[in-house]
Amino acid sequence: MLYIQLITLRWQKDVRDPVHAAARKAVRFRLLPQEMPEEDAVLIHSVMLRQNQAGIACTGETVRTYGAEILSAEPLRKPPYPARLQITEADGAYRVAYCGKESDGLYSEKMRILPGGYGRIVYNQRGAYDYTGIWYYDLTVCNFVCAPYCEYRPKLFFRKEPDSLFEDLRYLRYC
Repeated sequence: MLYIQLITLRWQKDVRDPVHAAARKAVRFRLLPQEMPEEDAVLIHSVMLRQNQAGIACTGETVRTYGAEILSAEPLRKPPYPARLQITEADGAYRVAYCGKESDGLYSEKMRILPGGYGRIVYNQRGAYDYTGIWYYDLTVCNFVCAPYCEYRPKLFFRKEPDSLFEDLRYLRYC
């Protein structure tokens, strides 16, 4: 089973200082829910965080399981993970590809998640709210673990260093 954790941390201009940046950098994983999910091919844990002067707070969290059909190169519908990622299954491993700009569609393989393996992709972007024009910034952390269903536990992502790590933090891309 593939466990995916998607953490999106959003902030605005008033917390771009080094103190708040250090707090953002520390966000790498979150606890999974205590209750066991349904057994299926893929579990996706999505967490939305917001940072302001008071700190970082969770504004939304969902856990869903999906069948193997979301792992095809051409999924039947939009996959439930960011468009910058493409995840496929081959030979008992999961291939994770990344696209720097969503609009160009040029994916390159960044890691293979083998059984028992742990990978992480971290990237940032910026955008503007349509209704106000105010800029916001996002930091997205995508954790991947390939493990049997029986190994589910809330601290599944709490290994300190992933086997594979890809960071696209040099450029602050537009959404």
